[in-house]
Amino acid sequence: MSTSTIMATVAGLSLSLCFGGAFAEERTLSGSEIKAWISGATLGGATSGGGDWRAKYDPDGTYTVEVLGSSWSDEGTWAVEGDTLCTERTKKARGCTSITHLGGNEYSTTDDRGQTTKMKKLE
Repeated sequence: MSTSTIMATVAGLSLSLCFGGAFAEERTLSGSEIKAWISGATLGGATSGGGDWRAKYDPDGTYTVEVLGSSWSDEGTWAVEGDTLCTERTKKARGCTSITHLGGNEYSTTDDRGQTTKMKKLE
């Protein structure tokens, strides 16, 4: 076997080991998984404007969301319907999102308009 063939094989194996696990874990959560994951949790991520947001989902079905470093905040209710998380806030119309586990502590939501948001569980 030539040196270049060995190097190509090693490079391919290294990429597979580095990235293969993350792709293998990616999956959409079921409704029961969403409820168990989000009830009592604090989530956070980046806004489209480059800031950071944080949302606290209380077990009683209420939640608050804020953009850190600003005065913007909102509150509302949450519920799991089928395999989606549905929220309604005072400053935003009702919407539902699927939640995908990307691997580790990385998740993303895709709302009913197709907009995707990445997030992590903070607490």
